[in-house]
Amino acid sequence: MNAFAGWSGGAAGIIMLAAVLYWIGRRTFGAYRKLSSPEDYLLLALLLGIVIMGDHMRFVGTLHADTYRAWFQSLMAFKPAFPAELASSTTRLALDWHMLFVDAFLIYFPFSKLTHAVGAFATNLVRSSD
Repeated sequence: MNAFAGWSGGAAGIIMLAAVLYWIGRRTFGAYRKLSSPEDYLLLALLLGIVIMGDHMRFVGTLHADTYRAWFQSLMAFKPAFPAELASSTTRLALDWHMLFVDAFLIYFPFSKLTHAVGAFATNLVRSSD
Protein backbone atom coordinates (compact mmCIF):
# COMPACT_ATOMS: atom_id res chain seq x y z
CA MET A 1 0.00 0.00 0.00
CA ASN A 2 2.85 2.41 0.78
CA ALA A 3 4.43 1.75 -2.62
CA PHE A 4 1.12 2.43 -4.35
CA ALA A 5 0.60 5.61 -2.33
CA GLY A 6 4.10 6.79 -3.21
CA TRP A 7 3.68 6.06 -6.90
CA SER A 8 0.17 7.49 -7.24
CA GLY A 9 0.98 10.53 -5.10
CA GLY A 10 4.03 11.29 -7.23
CA ALA A 11 2.02 10.92 -10.44
CA ALA A 12 -0.75 13.15 -9.09
CA GLY A 13 1.82 15.78 -8.06
CA ILE A 14 3.34 15.87 -11.54
CA ILE A 15 -0.07 16.04 -13.23
CA MET A 16 -1.19 18.85 -10.91
CA LEU A 17 2.02 20.79 -11.55
CA ALA A 18 1.52 20.48 -15.31
CA ALA A 19 -2.12 21.58 -14.96
CA VAL A 20 -1.32 24.65 -12.84
CA LEU A 21 1.49 25.68 -15.22
CA TYR A 22 -0.93 25.27 -18.14
CA TRP A 23 -3.51 27.46 -16.38
CA ILE A 24 -0.90 30.13 -15.69
CA GLY A 25 0.23 30.03 -19.31
CA ARG A 26 -3.33 30.23 -20.57
CA ARG A 27 -4.09 33.20 -18.32
CA THR A 28 -0.84 34.95 -19.22
CA PHE A 29 -0.43 34.31 -22.94
CA GLY A 30 -3.74 32.88 -24.14
CA ALA A 31 -7.05 34.33 -25.18
CA TYR A 32 -8.14 34.71 -21.54
CA ARG A 33 -5.43 37.23 -20.63
CA LYS A 34 -7.80 40.18 -21.09
CA LEU A 35 -10.37 38.54 -18.82
CA SER A 36 -7.89 37.75 -16.05
CA SER A 37 -7.84 39.77 -12.87
CA PRO A 38 -5.22 39.91 -10.10
CA GLU A 39 -7.43 37.55 -8.08
CA ASP A 40 -6.92 34.85 -10.72
CA TYR A 41 -3.16 35.14 -10.45
CA LEU A 42 -3.31 35.07 -6.64
CA LEU A 43 -5.27 31.82 -6.68
CA LEU A 44 -2.90 30.30 -9.23
CA ALA A 45 0.13 31.41 -7.19
CA LEU A 46 -1.32 29.76 -4.07
CA LEU A 47 -2.04 26.57 -6.00
CA LEU A 48 1.44 26.60 -7.51
CA GLY A 49 2.99 26.99 -4.06
CA ILE A 50 0.92 24.13 -2.68
CA VAL A 51 1.86 21.80 -5.53
CA ILE A 52 5.57 22.69 -5.63
CA MET A 53 6.02 22.25 -1.88
CA GLY A 54 4.00 19.01 -1.95
CA ASP A 55 6.14 17.68 -4.78
CA HIS A 56 9.27 18.73 -2.90
CA MET A 57 8.17 16.70 0.11
CA ARG A 58 7.31 13.73 -2.14
CA PHE A 59 10.43 13.63 -4.32
CA VAL A 60 13.18 15.29 -2.26
CA GLY A 61 12.09 14.31 1.22
CA THR A 62 13.35 11.19 2.94
CA LEU A 63 10.59 10.85 5.53
CA HIS A 64 8.10 8.03 5.55
CA ALA A 65 4.40 8.81 5.17
CA ASP A 66 3.73 7.46 8.67
CA THR A 67 5.61 10.43 10.14
CA TYR A 68 3.36 12.90 8.33
CA ARG A 69 0.31 10.82 9.23
CA ALA A 70 1.19 10.84 12.95
CA TRP A 71 1.65 14.61 12.91
CA PHE A 72 -1.60 15.24 11.03
CA GLN A 73 -3.59 12.87 13.26
CA SER A 74 -2.31 14.73 16.31
CA LEU A 75 -3.61 17.96 14.78
CA MET A 76 -7.01 16.42 14.07
CA ALA A 77 -7.22 15.17 17.68
CA PHE A 78 -6.47 18.71 18.95
CA LYS A 79 -3.35 17.37 20.70
CA PRO A 80 -0.57 18.67 18.43
CA ALA A 81 2.67 16.74 18.69
CA PHE A 82 5.51 17.43 16.28
CA PRO A 83 7.46 14.18 15.72
CA ALA A 84 11.22 14.42 16.34
CA GLU A 85 11.95 12.88 12.91
CA LEU A 86 9.99 15.66 11.25
CA ALA A 87 11.54 18.41 13.36
CA SER A 88 15.07 17.36 12.40
CA SER A 89 14.38 16.56 8.73
CA THR A 90 15.30 18.63 5.70
CA THR A 91 11.68 18.68 4.52
CA ARG A 92 10.41 20.56 7.56
CA LEU A 93 10.70 23.91 5.78
CA ALA A 94 8.81 22.53 2.75
CA LEU A 95 6.07 21.27 5.08
CA ASP A 96 5.85 24.69 6.76
CA TRP A 97 5.47 26.48 3.43
CA HIS A 98 3.08 23.84 2.09
CA MET A 99 0.80 24.28 5.10
CA LEU A 100 1.04 28.08 4.88
CA PHE A 101 -0.09 28.03 1.24
CA VAL A 102 -2.89 25.53 2.04
CA ASP A 103 -4.11 27.64 4.96
CA ALA A 104 -4.04 30.85 2.89
CA PHE A 105 -5.95 29.10 0.09
CA LEU A 106 -8.59 27.76 2.49
CA ILE A 107 -8.99 31.16 4.14
CA TYR A 108 -9.36 32.93 0.80
CA PHE A 109 -11.54 30.29 -0.91
CA PRO A 110 -14.96 31.39 0.47
CA PHE A 111 -14.36 34.92 -0.82
CA SER A 112 -13.11 33.93 -4.27
CA LYS A 113 -14.69 33.18 -7.62
CA LEU A 114 -14.14 29.48 -7.02
CA THR A 115 -17.15 29.26 -4.71
CA HIS A 116 -19.34 29.80 -7.76
CA ALA A 117 -17.99 26.58 -9.26
CA VAL A 118 -19.51 24.61 -6.39
CA GLY A 119 -23.01 25.85 -7.25
CA ALA A 120 -22.46 25.51 -10.98
CA PHE A 121 -22.36 21.71 -10.78
CA ALA A 122 -25.69 21.57 -8.94
CA THR A 123 -27.25 24.15 -11.29
CA ASN A 124 -26.18 22.21 -14.38
CA LEU A 125 -27.52 18.99 -12.87
CA VAL A 126 -30.92 20.57 -12.22
CA ARG A 127 -30.93 22.22 -15.64
CA SER A 128 -30.14 18.95 -17.44
CA SER A 129 -32.92 17.02 -15.66
CA ASP A 130 -35.63 19.15 -17.31
